[in-house]
Amino acid sequence: MRVTAAEFPSAVTALTKHYGVNEGSTQTDTFRAFQDDAAEPPLGIQLTVIDSDLDFFWKIRDVLKLNDQFLQEYDDLKRKYEGKDMEAYRDAKSDFFEKLMSSPEYKRL
Repeated sequence: MRVTAAEFPSAVTALTKHYGVNEGSTQTDTFRAFQDDAAEPPLGIQLTVIDSDLDFFWKIRDVLKLNDQFLQEYDDLKRKYEGKDMEAYRDAKSDFFEKLMSSPEYKRL
């Protein structure tokens, strides 16, 4: 979810009423992550201020929509690490996102 800097504090407040803050994630004046582990599948929401340092999640989403192979690889990665060590999953996901972010599709956005 992307909002303006002026909207960020009220968006944080609104999302906090419905979701838990992802304590394992970065929390800044321009970025906050929320989660709902009870949802099926578990839900993660990244809130960013438009054009801030961490405002790139929308590009990852759009590349996954454009490239079926990347989408399949990401789904396979999530299945592989389901129920396993979260730190190992995060490391593998980070490697995958680095690959995705070097793709022509990402660079065009």
